[in-house]
Amino acid sequence: MQTAVQHSVEVRESIRAELRQLPLEALQAFTDRVARDYRLLAKLLNQQDRNQEAQAVLDLLEQI
Repeated sequence: MQTAVQHSVEVRESIRAELRQLPLEALQAFTDRVARDYRLLAKLLNQQDRNQEAQAVLDLLEQI
């Protein structure tokens, strides 16, 4: 499951990179819609004691 969620986050990060040209509101709306998967991946990483990786995933949500 982690691999699928990790792939989902990677794909969404590439989409977000392309969306950076759009108004901030549009980028924030996209981020709000996909945040659940980022948090799920962070939770799975934390369960494996991969805390720094988990924090890095959560930090991606703050980068707008």
